[in-house]
Amino acid sequence: MSKLTDPQIHAYSPTQIDATYGSPERQVLTYSLVDCTNFPNHSSEVALTCFRGALSSGDLTAVLTMSNGDTELTGSSDPSGEQRSSDDFLVRRRLREGATKARYQELVIGRPGFLHLILYESIVTLTSWVPGALGLVLRRYLYPLLLGEVGKKPVFGCNVVLRHPHKIILGDRVIIDDNCLIDAKGANNRGIHIGNDVFLGRNSILSCKDGDIQLADSVNIGFNSYIFSGSTVKVGRDSLFAAYCYVIGGGHDFEDPEAPVQEQVAVSHGVEIGSNVWLGAGVKVLDGVSIGANTVVGAGAVVNADLPDRCIAAGLPAKVLRER
Repeated sequence: MSKLTDPQIHAYSPTQIDATYGSPERQVLTYSLVDCTNFPNHSSEVALTCFRGALSSGDLTAVLTMSNGDTELTGSSDPSGEQRSSDDFLVRRRLREGATKARYQELVIGRPGFLHLILYESIVTLTSWVPGALGLVLRRYLYPLLLGEVGKKPVFGCNVVLRHPHKIILGDRVIIDDNCLIDAKGANNRGIHIGNDVFLGRNSILSCKDGDIQLADSVNIGFNSYIFSGSTVKVGRDSLFAAYCYVIGGGHDFEDPEAPVQEQVAVSHGVEIGSNVWLGAGVKVLDGVSIGANTVVGAGAVVNADLPDRCIAAGLPAKVLRER
């Protein structure tokens, strides 16, 4: 899609908006007012949008600022120039309500539509917090309704958080302990694929940002561990992560010292960890690294370069100590 420029939006009633974008295709889009945060989804690069309203009480002109999904009405007046504070408040409130709902669905649920929202909120609200055997049973049968695919006998602990759950695939006998976050967020990614007999320890996080995470069969992730993917992170079968391990499959460019790092280009080369790898407690694996099969990495090591098969490595940065 070409970059949208000079957008003009006209509201013919409180429930219908026509958005005309000055692009080579001269596109015209229509939205419901309560779903107005669909605008950022289609025009995230647009910082300022003119909004012309015709509410039942009369015409008004308003300025609507939109950036990364945030929506704010910054002013309004009728054609004669008189301020219409009541209309301003009405539009501001409805736009903010719409922005919050759509942004929430974009970040958490990953799919538009009221039915997806109701299904997600109902299941999470009614079951995520329930302790004991009752909670395990409820989540075993209801969480799969949110997920892309689920194998036999899954176990979901208390307060497990799922984001973009339709892009999460679980194999058989997967155990996800209490307070874990599984976030498959992304516009074009495949999401998170977890194989059979995988254990994800308490308070651990699998997080995508337009990337994919693949955990092969019988992977065991210790408590308070974190796996992030901005492209692809793969962990081979039978691998064991002790507590507090971090696998960081992405980062930011930092060449411009004057610009905030978080505003510079995101980069990701991916991480690949072979089968039967053991990461000791507190190991950090940085972006672009490959760890060979049957390798052991000592506690507290920082892996910033490739490690071969069948070795023992440790240190800061990690160095090969000997072969296995």
